[in-house]
Amino acid sequence: MRGWVLFVIALAPSAYLAWSWRDMPQLGLHHDDGLYLVGAKSLAAGNGYRIESLPGQPFETKYPPMLPLLLAPLWKFGPGFPAILKPAMLLVWLMLPLYLYCMRAVFRQFGFGSREAWLLTFAAGMHPLICLLSTAIMSDLLFLSLYLGCLLWAEKALECRQGARLALAAG
Repeated sequence: MRGWVLFVIALAPSAYLAWSWRDMPQLGLHHDDGLYLVGAKSLAAGNGYRIESLPGQPFETKYPPMLPLLLAPLWKFGPGFPAILKPAMLLVWLMLPLYLYCMRAVFRQFGFGSREAWLLTFAAGMHPLICLLSTAIMSDLLFLSLYLGCLLWAEKALECRQGARLALAAG
């Protein structure tokens, strides 16, 4: 079986969940998802990274700002709440293919054969927790993708002459 077929099959369960839950009935279940949306709305309004739903609108210091930065254009140019949830679901779900692509690249970098890398990537994509994370406004898959990308750069830095630049870019 071709690797890309496994890739598409691995995306199928989470794509089904994302489509079924595109209105996000689970919003607020994790509490973090609501704060990410509120932070994104604040950024879109030009108020900085704040929790506008609390008295005094304190700065958000607990959650990383990368996901709200990605969600902010949805607030700025989007239809408003609750219609914003559908494009937010799509944005969050699109982090899954990125994560799986990075995961496969790491497996290949670490010397796994093509078949083994595809099978492990398939297993990662079919994992129930990963499927659920791909339908929640959480930073987990974004973090995993960025982490794996930095890991790849760090590994490549060990192999080439300009390793210091890649290592610096990897963090």
